[in-house]
Amino acid sequence: MDAWTLDTADVYITEAARGGGCTGRQTADNGSGMTAQMTSRHKRVGLSLALEVAGRDAAGTRFAEHTRTLNVSGGGLCFESRRNLLVGTRLDLTIPLPSALRARFGGRDVYRVRALVCRVEQRPVPEQFHVGVRFLDEIEARRA
Repeated sequence: MDAWTLDTADVYITEAARGGGCTGRQTADNGSGMTAQMTSRHKRVGLSLALEVAGRDAAGTRFAEHTRTLNVSGGGLCFESRRNLLVGTRLDLTIPLPSALRARFGGRDVYRVRALVCRVEQRPVPEQFHVGVRFLDEIEARRA
C-alpha cells in the first residue's frame, strides 16, 4: 500500500460527485449466480472514517448502521457491515468529516452522498461483510 497523507486522501474524496467506476469482484452470493469484474478508475487510500449507512438489506429490511470505512477513493469507498447487501442496492451514506478535511468540503462537518453497492465480500467471521460502493450524487446539506 502506498504511504499517502491525509491531504492526498481528501483530494480524492472531494471528487466523489464526479462519479467513477465500481472496483473489485463480487464474491458474495446474491442469488444471481453472477460475478462482476470491473476496473478501478481511482486510487484507493486506506482511511478509517466513521460512517453511517442507511438503506435496505438483502431481505428488503430497512436499516441504519454505524460502521467505519476501510478505504476511500474519488469514486467510492469500502466499509465493513453486519448486513448482507445485494449488488445494485442504493444506499445513503453520512460521513462525519475530521477537521483536517472540512476545508475541502466548504467548512461542513458532515458529507452526505448516495451510493451504489458494487461489491460484497463475505468475511470468515459470521455476519461480517466488506461492501464496496460507488458514489452517485451528493445529498444536499440541510440548512438551518
